[in-house]
Amino acid sequence: MYIVFDTETTGKAKSFSAPITDFNNWPRMVQIAWKVFDKNGVEIDSQNLIIKPQGYIIPDDAIKIHRITNEKAKSEGIPLREALEKFGEAVRNYKYLIAHNITFDENVVGCELLREGMHNYIPDILHIDTMTRTTEFVGIPNKMGRSGFKYPSMMELHEKLFGRGFDDAHDALADVTALAKCFFELQKIGILGFKESEEEISNESLAEFVENNTSEESLDKDSIPLAPLGIHTFHSILEGAGSVSEYIKIAQSLGHTAMAITDNATLSGTFEFYNKCKSKGIKPVFGIEILLNDNIGIFENKALEGDNFKVKIFIKDEKGYHNLNHLLYLANTEGYYNKEGRITTEWLLKHKEGLLVSTSGLDSKLASMVLRGKENDAENYVNMLRTEFEDDLIIELKFSKFANQKQYNNFLLKMMRKYNIMPVLSNDTYYPTKDDSILQDIVTSIKQHRPMSSCSLKENRELWYFGSQDFKKMNTKHGFNYPDAFLELCMQNTLKVTDKCNFKFDTGTEKYPRYEPTQDVIDYFKSDKSEEIIKKLSFAKLRQKIKKYQENGIVEMTEEKIKKYVDRLNYELEVIESKKMLDYFLVNWEIINYYRKQGYDIGPARGCFVPGSRVKMIDGMYAPIDTIEIGDKVIDAFGDERKVIDTLEYDIEEDIIELEFDDGRVIECTLDHEILTENRGWVKAKDLTEEDEVVDINKLL
Repeated sequence: MYIVFDTETTGKAKSFSAPITDFNNWPRMVQIAWKVFDKNGVEIDSQNLIIKPQGYIIPDDAIKIHRITNEKAKSEGIPLREALEKFGEAVRNYKYLIAHNITFDENVVGCELLREGMHNYIPDILHIDTMTRTTEFVGIPNKMGRSGFKYPSMMELHEKLFGRGFDDAHDALADVTALAKCFFELQKIGILGFKESEEEISNESLAEFVENNTSEESLDKDSIPLAPLGIHTFHSILEGAGSVSEYIKIAQSLGHTAMAITDNATLSGTFEFYNKCKSKGIKPVFGIEILLNDNIGIFENKALEGDNFKVKIFIKDEKGYHNLNHLLYLANTEGYYNKEGRITTEWLLKHKEGLLVSTSGLDSKLASMVLRGKENDAENYVNMLRTEFEDDLIIELKFSKFANQKQYNNFLLKMMRKYNIMPVLSNDTYYPTKDDSILQDIVTSIKQHRPMSSCSLKENRELWYFGSQDFKKMNTKHGFNYPDAFLELCMQNTLKVTDKCNFKFDTGTEKYPRYEPTQDVIDYFKSDKSEEIIKKLSFAKLRQKIKKYQENGIVEMTEEKIKKYVDRLNYELEVIESKKMLDYFLVNWEIINYYRKQGYDIGPARGCFVPGSRVKMIDGMYAPIDTIEIGDKVIDAFGDERKVIDTLEYDIEEDIIELEFDDGRVIECTLDHEILTENRGWVKAKDLTEEDEVVDINKLL
């Protein structure tokens, strides 16, 4: 029932995200050992094979680790093909393949199989990785400020279980013996399951499910309707590598009528997504992927809170929008740790109204239970979600090269059949097209502050925008082989998800924040009224500034000058109040104060255009800025449509700069007006140089 195996090699992989078809990347196998056990843990067979080198030599650095010299390998080794055939025979006859850091070993063996022109049988067996599935049990906090626990070494796992290490580490057979001992002890104490043989879901049962859940409407087999449910844009900071506009173009080309944005722990891209989707006749659906950790607040030391999992949440309606925003607030206050926002299951259930949740992917809490063999716990978790969310829980199936994806999918299919939960097909989308994977690598490199050659790139290289044909290809390519009718049902169900999600932004109503002063502010200003607080605050600041001017002599402070300042401040306050923006200014005052206390630089960033400056309207024409009226629609620096909700016109006593462009245009603005450039981002007008490339909004439309 169980095969425990290990390999020794000529060294490390150059890149752990490289495919096994990259023969120059993956090291050669020097030794492979395995032991076979029945369901009771009784050893049935044991093999320890050294490989005879063919076309390579074993480096000295590798010899120092596993102690297999070139002379020993040549004299005691057997041909690679013979070793692979022996191991393949064992794999085909048993249920579970167990290793510590199984991804490395399976890639090494898989690459060797391809070198020999043999079938890669490694993905055909269920995988158990004792390294990734025991992080919380061993409980060694990550160093360098990273969240969660580190992956334990074999020695660390053995020491945790038995209070001591083991001899002859890095000999494949010795490692297998120690690992088998660890595995069965982990089963004994309940950390891992896998005690019973898992029931495989047959294609016949899937066909039966389709028959019971399909309408009589005919389908266009060449272009199955679907809605992508996992799009990550640039708003997934240093994760997503695609713009909203790029994804919309692909959706249009594929005839998709709806799509869902699920950026990582942020809704910052939703308004842009809403406007651009609506303008192209595509229904926008909003959601997020956010980290979940049910240990938040339990430990005084947050480093002991352990691993974070991901959960995907969709917004159904306005209540859901408010609830998801509140969850994000909790995530970035009470749940915030190590630059990451996190929620708990309790918070999610408390604010579940108007939300729809998915079983999520391999990095979910549910998948963690399944991949530790704790299927009873996993089923209980599914039942809890069913009870809380009812029909707003969906089964999310994915295709990938990872063997544990099949294991997770198999569990999800059992839950689908047993409880009649709606299944959908989805793909994590981080870049627009297959060729754009390099963009994702670049942002990953930036995030990790390391060159791409030495950073941990995403192992999944299939994170582009999928159409129906992509799902069908991946179904076959990765050996899932679900019936076409089942794929079509799952793709149709994505549209049922988008039918449930109908939140729309109210863009026709002016909405300003409401300031709610804390008790310390009320006590200090002796008032809870915004107009009194801002007036007292403003005049206090004015007195400070006048005193400063009097002390340093920068400005001659006469009674007439002071009266001018006071009159100007009264005028500014009247304007702010007339525009209903008192609360807005006070909210920003609180935000600025908070950032000052955190040690961030805070300073002025205001800028203005002079009368006559041209503004692009939504009809493509230009109008002088002083002719713009409230209600007009203009194009902003990002090429987005904006409705003018107010205008301010006043005299200034500041220097004006004149900017001349290659096409002969000339604009005038204040020195501190910020201009968007392609090479340096936002730059103050006074700091622009001839080398700067100012963004042309025509290219953004």
